[in-house]
Amino acid sequence: SIAKAHSSLERMLADFAQSKYPSGPALDAALSSAAQGDVDLVMRVYEKQIQQPMMNMVQGDLLRCVLIQVQKLKVGMEEQMLSVRELMKSNETNFQLLAYVWAISQIATKLLTCDTTSGSFQLG
Repeated sequence: SIAKAHSSLERMLADFAQSKYPSGPALDAALSSAAQGDVDLVMRVYEKQIQQPMMNMVQGDLLRCVLIQVQKLKVGMEEQMLSVRELMKSNETNFQLLAYVWAISQIATKLLTCDTTSGSFQLG
């Protein structure tokens, strides 16, 4: 799922770069940065387009820039969710051990009570 979202972002960035730079070294540089997920070109265009939002929403690339940014956020969120999931999975044993220790301590507390008058332990 993350790979699909990332490849979709790369295609969106490559298409956007090709629409801005038909050919030449600028296109090659934009395509290589698009392959890495760099949205610098999109942000530069967005900054210019946002100056006249109503006109550029209809005639310009403002909506396209926003959709590309949304895709970039989606990819970032999915990557973060995956890293949290991996962290939780790696700590699963620690959580289980913590639960066992807590349960045993609660059972031991219930079974053993301290008789303060004699100073000895007795079964509850």
